[in-house]
Amino acid sequence: GGGGGGWQVDEARRRLHARLHSAGHAIDVAVSQAGFSQLKATKGYHFAEGPYVEYEGRLSDDKQRAALLEAVNQRLASLVHQDIHTQASKQADQPAGRPSSSRGHCLPGSG
Repeated sequence: GGGGGGWQVDEARRRLHARLHSAGHAIDVAVSQAGFSQLKATKGYHFAEGPYVEYEGRLSDDKQRAALLEAVNQRLASLVHQDIHTQASKQADQPAGRPSSSRGHCLPGSG
């Protein structure tokens, strides 16, 4: 009888993906705190090969886009400076490995 196969996790890559995932939530909080409530996050990709957060909504012009970028960058810097502790947990009614359907945030000001 032979041994079965096993899983091996690349810890450095897993930690990078966790940081990118947290960054996506921080961006969403920063957009909300910046007062751009017309923008709603619809999709996030939290992997090293091109991470992004996609939003639905419109900005009126390039001036508003520049204001958004400046405000979001300021709020992100503030969130990083706060060094907020984060942790992951599994909801009791959620199978392991299945993403949550709720859009809950754990960062200050995240609704």
